[in-house]
Amino acid sequence: MTDAAAPSGAPAASAATPPAASSATVPASTYQLLRERLHGVADRLDAAAQQVNRERAEVFAAVPLALAEQDRLRTEYPAHARDVVAIDDLLLFGFHASVGLQQARTVADTFSLYTVQQAADTDWAFNEIRADDAGWFLSDPAFVRDLGELFTYYAQARLLKLQVSNGRLLMVFSVGSNLDDVRVLRWQLTADGPPTYIDAYGELDVAPSEPFDFEWVEAGRELVVEGRWRHLSIAGVVHVGIDRRHLEFRVDDAVEGGRTILTEPLAEEQSLDDLKVRYALLGDVLLVGVRPYREADERCYIVNRLTRAASRVDAVRRNCHQLPEGQGVVFPGGYHLQNGDTKVFTVPSGSGAAPATGFGFHASHRSPNGEDILYAYYQPETGEYLLCAYNVVSRTMANPVVSDGYALFDDGLILTIRHAGEPQRVHTVGVYTSPFCDAEHYAPPVAGDSFHGRVGNPELVRVLGEAFSLARDARDPAFNAAVFEAMVGRATVLLDAHAWLAAPEGHGLGALLVELRKSAGDVLDEFETVVVAKREAVSRLHDADRAVADLVADAELELRDADTYIDRLAAARASIGSLVELRDVREIDLAAVDALTEKATAVHERLARRAVDFLGSDDALNGLLEVFAAAERSAPATATVAAVAPLVAEVEAAGERVVLLTEVVSGLEVADATVKTAVLTRLSDALARRNGARATLDARVAQLRVSESAAAFQAGLAVVAQRSQALLMTAAETAQCDSAVAALAAELENLDLQYGDVAAHAEAIANKRDEVVAAFAAKRDSITATRAQRVTRLVSSAQRLIDTVTTRAATLADRAAVDTFFSTDPLVAKVRTSIDELAALGEAGPAGELDVALGTARDQARRTVADRAELFEAGTVRVGRWKLGVNTEPFELRLDPGDGDTPPVLRLSGTDLVLPVPDDLFDGLQGADLAVARQTYPTETAELPRALYLAFDALLAGVHPDQVASFAAGRIDDGYEPGVHDADAAALVTALEGWWAQPAMRHRGVVRAVAGAWLATLDAKERVAVERELAALATLGAGRALRSFTE
Repeated sequence: MTDAAAPSGAPAASAATPPAASSATVPASTYQLLRERLHGVADRLDAAAQQVNRERAEVFAAVPLALAEQDRLRTEYPAHARDVVAIDDLLLFGFHASVGLQQARTVADTFSLYTVQQAADTDWAFNEIRADDAGWFLSDPAFVRDLGELFTYYAQARLLKLQVSNGRLLMVFSVGSNLDDVRVLRWQLTADGPPTYIDAYGELDVAPSEPFDFEWVEAGRELVVEGRWRHLSIAGVVHVGIDRRHLEFRVDDAVEGGRTILTEPLAEEQSLDDLKVRYALLGDVLLVGVRPYREADERCYIVNRLTRAASRVDAVRRNCHQLPEGQGVVFPGGYHLQNGDTKVFTVPSGSGAAPATGFGFHASHRSPNGEDILYAYYQPETGEYLLCAYNVVSRTMANPVVSDGYALFDDGLILTIRHAGEPQRVHTVGVYTSPFCDAEHYAPPVAGDSFHGRVGNPELVRVLGEAFSLARDARDPAFNAAVFEAMVGRATVLLDAHAWLAAPEGHGLGALLVELRKSAGDVLDEFETVVVAKREAVSRLHDADRAVADLVADAELELRDADTYIDRLAAARASIGSLVELRDVREIDLAAVDALTEKATAVHERLARRAVDFLGSDDALNGLLEVFAAAERSAPATATVAAVAPLVAEVEAAGERVVLLTEVVSGLEVADATVKTAVLTRLSDALARRNGARATLDARVAQLRVSESAAAFQAGLAVVAQRSQALLMTAAETAQCDSAVAALAAELENLDLQYGDVAAHAEAIANKRDEVVAAFAAKRDSITATRAQRVTRLVSSAQRLIDTVTTRAATLADRAAVDTFFSTDPLVAKVRTSIDELAALGEAGPAGELDVALGTARDQARRTVADRAELFEAGTVRVGRWKLGVNTEPFELRLDPGDGDTPPVLRLSGTDLVLPVPDDLFDGLQGADLAVARQTYPTETAELPRALYLAFDALLAGVHPDQVASFAAGRIDDGYEPGVHDADAAALVTALEGWWAQPAMRHRGVVRAVAGAWLATLDAKERVAVERELAALATLGAGRALRSFTE
């Protein structure tokens, strides 16, 4: 623990309290969800353990510690009961009788002997054995002599207690004023006879019980930590020191750094060196004994490392023992478990009920089934016994039983003598049934080969006790990483040490322990995050606490002007708002936030009432009104918008103050309504003045804004126009168009933010925005159309190529040729190129379809080759032992027009089938149509050879004789043979070129003669008009216009 973690002025708690994390917090954090999951696992683990425990209890039939009946024992004289002891089935009752002074005390004045027999289920008979009965073993002469001498020589001799130890009965008598002055008469107990008296020298047989089963360690100077708070650091668990005359216990805290868990006042001022400190670390339990300067008794404390809590238990001072299986510690009248559960019972005393601090350890008795332990404590001063029964499974202790003695019989029967402050003749006896019998009396009906017989009740008790404890701890664990680490470790130990947990009789205990270990580990993984959140929450809560404290202090000062009231009210409202916001912080202490909120709200109300009283005066708002008036006077003199801004800020700030006052006064309940009305009227007038001043400033801003922004706006708009033109020219994709529109829209928005307050500028921006959107929309549509056309061309071309590839592949010889064709053919490569281009364009659908079609063509070609190899042989089809000829040409139905002497017929190619032409078709093949049908080429008839047709076609097209060959090559359907028809046509073009240059020569001589005669009949004027018209026609050149005018 560092000095910074535990300052001298740290607040102190009066008792051990859990950390602030136990307060309600905002829900839905991961840590809380994991805690809830752990809680659910704990519930299921507890239910499974309960089921196993019920089955165990049915098999081993444990007898509970319970009061069966009450009876009474009588003495001849009034006496103080001192003790009882069981000797086989005998009950020896010892007491101190008040006999007369003249009468000598005898054995019967100190002891009574009874036989104890069970008469019914809840009834026991006590039969007294008289001194003259045979069973009265106290008549031994030596014993009678020694006892008589004891009473003779020691007039104050009295019986202290009866004790059975190491097979001997010890009768302890006090013979002096000091409790250590005793005489012990001892008897030897035998199994087959009455006790045999030994002598009166058994003082050494009365060995005191060990008060502790562990070693205390003295705290030396090596544990002292120097610093501002000088303290002892004990076992890394707790820090003990003195602060302002108080003994303090502090622990390290992951959230707060250091935290005081217990503080107690000291009787005198002293230093750390004056303390005598010892300690013992027992697992997660730390026992600390502190004896301050000049204090007679030692103070004892129990500190738990898991819960980081401390409590004072002075009963530990005299004796303390560890519970079995490391469950914790037990002390007179209480216990403390490793998980922090503590129980301290109060017992009756002379001054009322109080903790059992005066008892010392006497003995412990464990039931043979290992489930229960009876701790017996003894107080020598009063002779009282304190019986504390602890259950290992439930880890609880029954209410202690206080008596003047107890006797434990072999069958588990316990008899107690009720304590009485005064001598009595009738002594009440409590008869208890209990599980604390001898092993010989415990024989549960369980088969050795059964589950319970194999495991055994002691082991079941240990495991179930730990399972119940884990379930309780997991339901509400302390906020400490060590708690979850301990859960993981304890669950692992159980799983590793007890394989039977996975058996069906375990009802899923093994699986639930695994789940609990995992859940605790998950919480542990999230723990550091929660610590950070809690640390932040605590820090913010401390800041809020200081802010509210400052607010309370400021509110008590004298306030003399409206501005001060407004500042204080604003601070109070801001504080309340921050506290509301603080409620949403993870792991915040909501109770503390609510307390601070109430305090801040109370301050706000007090300030508001004081403000109403102050605002009742006529001049309370003069300062705010002067701000508005000054702004109105200064507005006309401002030359720029920037010069108006400070005036606007002043008016707004003053207006917000008026609004704040209005809200506060409106929501305040005032006894005198006229006072509230008058204040609200003044505030309303002030708001009107604020509105007038703001209107004047706004008008001046609008006036200055127009003149200041014109040039800058035009420059910005010009930049947008230039950028839009550049982006429009460079956009080649639709995505580029979209991004360009977005960028330009952002620039226009910036212009709108800067200059949109001017109406003309806002209209210009809107127009420019429409222009940009329209231009890029048109560009986008154009790009989309171009792209669609390209995709269509690519798909159509690829489909045509696939058809060609399919046809060519069907004629290949074998599969190797097919694979080679599809791997190397340029047409196939062209199809694949088209597929890649479509994929690059984003047209995955058409690209996939073409790829599938190409693959289908390859597969079909492979099947065709395979079928041909199986069916065809040397141009024939083999069907069994027959071979049929094969025609590889496709079947076509053709029209044979005949040669003029024979009629036209229909022939099926590849066969001898000849069919006459149907009548309806024959009627259409008469005359010129039949002649056309007999033409082989459209460019050649019986009268017109192909070369002449080509020559006239070239002359019409204006082709030079040297270009006739290339001209003919472009007309494949006309059937021109290279080197034949083109050569003849070139010769004809050369010969006819002069004739062709004279358009009139194209007409017959008769036509030309008639035209010449007509032209000669015209006079000069008409002739000139005709020539002008003909010249105009000549300028049109060849084409439709010339033909139209000619006609």
